[in-house]
Amino acid sequence: MVLLGLFFIIIFIAALFKKDKKVIPVLIVVVLAICVTEILKSETFKSPKLLEATLHDDLSVINLRLRKNNTFEVSVATIFSSRDFYGKYKVADDKIIFLDKPYDNDFIPDTLTIRNDKIILRFDKNDKPITDFATYFDITQNQLTTVATK
Repeated sequence: MVLLGLFFIIIFIAALFKKDKKVIPVLIVVVLAICVTEILKSETFKSPKLLEATLHDDLSVINLRLRKNNTFEVSVATIFSSRDFYGKYKVADDKIIFLDKPYDNDFIPDTLTIRNDKIILRFDKNDKPITDFATYFDITQNQLTTVATK
């Protein structure tokens, strides 16, 4: 994208030096398309975030966002790629229940538990939260009102 942008700027400047006025409407259309795309991707038209949490791994980071309209976003960024998952969720007591699959494998289960400032992925056989490295989300923003912390 950077190379395409530089190529476009070079062609635009060259056309201006040649006094070619046909390039100005093209520039306006391209700039408007970029602006509209960025505005639509921004938080401007999305439902407000109720909860935001992050899970850090050695090679990746997973961001979880729960929105007021009961939709979720899971963004996974690795060294080589990034991927987003979207769907619906519901909250019952201290549980987040995903109605749609939140990830492309079973790493994130369909039900998570909120405990204080963490979202626990799994529990051991004694029902104690497993909080080893990369086994829980750190909550960075929480405006859920129905969550009971233990």
